[in-house]
Amino acid sequence: MNWKVLFYLSLLGIPAGIVQLYNLWGNPIVELFVMLLIAIGCAVVTLRCTRHKLYLHGFLLTIMFGFWQNVLYLSCYGLEQTNHAEYLASLGDWGIEEHFALLLSGVGTDVVQGLFLGLIFFVGGKIAPPEERMAE
Repeated sequence: MNWKVLFYLSLLGIPAGIVQLYNLWGNPIVELFVMLLIAIGCAVVTLRCTRHKLYLHGFLLTIMFGFWQNVLYLSCYGLEQTNHAEYLASLGDWGIEEHFALLLSGVGTDVVQGLFLGLIFFVGGKIAPPEERMAE
């Protein structure tokens, strides 16, 4: 495991979280494509730094990425209430406190995204030529 690369790439969660917190994407399709480009970029960087356990690298990167975003959302909860009132209202239907529901939905989303990003890393490792990979 290359923890240094995982940590530095996970710090991209902070600016991504700020952009999502302030609704700067504007369009969900734009957000999807930008996040997909970030995922592919992270896969390329990770592939150049390690060649082992690529699926696990992708999964853990998403969990760490989401950790920074969840910390940001919970620390700026008033802004989250202002900019994402409909989403938080839907979380209120869960019957638990909104802070806890926001945390649970974030962690659940991160796990699902981690499974997908791990697959991107794994496939990238299979199609990349061996000379593109650096030894650990």
